[in-house]
Amino acid sequence: MGKKNSEKKRINRLNHVRKLIDAKYYKRAIYEITNYIADYPEDTTGHYLYGKLLLRSNKLQSARREFQYVIEHQDENEIKALMLLASVARLEGDPDEAIGYYKKVIEDSNNEDIYAINVLAHLQRKEKRYEDALETLSLTDSTAYELQIERIKNLSLLGRITEAYEMLQEITPRTREEERQMAINKGRIAKEQKDYATEILTINSISFYVCEMPDIASYQVEFEYKGNLYYFSHTNKEELINHQSSL
Repeated sequence: MGKKNSEKKRINRLNHVRKLIDAKYYKRAIYEITNYIADYPEDTTGHYLYGKLLLRSNKLQSARREFQYVIEHQDENEIKALMLLASVARLEGDPDEAIGYYKKVIEDSNNEDIYAINVLAHLQRKEKRYEDALETLSLTDSTAYELQIERIKNLSLLGRITEAYEMLQEITPRTREEERQMAINKGRIAKEQKDYATEILTINSISFYVCEMPDIASYQVEFEYKGNLYYFSHTNKEELINHQSSL
């Protein structure tokens, strides 16, 4: 009975920390998890949660130590710790190290971790390693929307416009956000083809999604993108001037 109560108490303490994190009481969560680790120094879940909190606080080296401890003990948190170690490496400016962690996650999942595949391909694209990104995406036959969009972006950046356009025509967006992404990528492909008339047709649809999602970040991205469309189309100088004056 004593051991059962002790185990229940331990689990309750971990759950309490998780609730604090969910509620964004990070300072209190750090206080609770450090006390927990003092009482259960070998518990990898405690080290994993502490690593997440340290990463959120941008204490990268300390977070790294916690995640490495988890990985060394190979428990159920290992994959998540590897993904967060990759985040640490990226924040430290070491994309090659991050790529190594993502590849290990993918390998350990027998190429079934679609999220890791997509994140790795995204990083490779950001590093302008477009062929590598396509090779990563070829590890899965999944036609999940986010994977298809990543394929389209890399094909377009490699100048394989026809392939990118054909793939874009084959996918069906399921949400308003996916429709917005599809409109943007259709405009980008049209620009590469110098099909400015098609580009301009995307402006109204993009404007519609901006109205639906009026947060500052998305608005700025779409607003600047529309400005690029006006600029490259060369068809409406008055609209371009009005757009630039409102920036």
